[in-house]
Amino acid sequence: MQYDIPWGSILYQIISVGLIILFVYLIIKLVMNSKEKKNQQKELEQKLDKVIGILEKEKK
Repeated sequence: MQYDIPWGSILYQIISVGLIILFVYLIIKLVMNSKEKKNQQKELEQKLDKVIGILEKEKK
């Protein structure tokens, strides 16, 4: 018994699943990068507040 394997259909499914996985991966990376940037901005803002506080103390 020899089966006629529909390689086009199999290839289409593999490509479709691969693209879905890639899309989900890119969305996750984008969300993680935006969270990381927000954390970096908060840290930078805190450091600037410290520097401003020190400079204001020196002026007095």
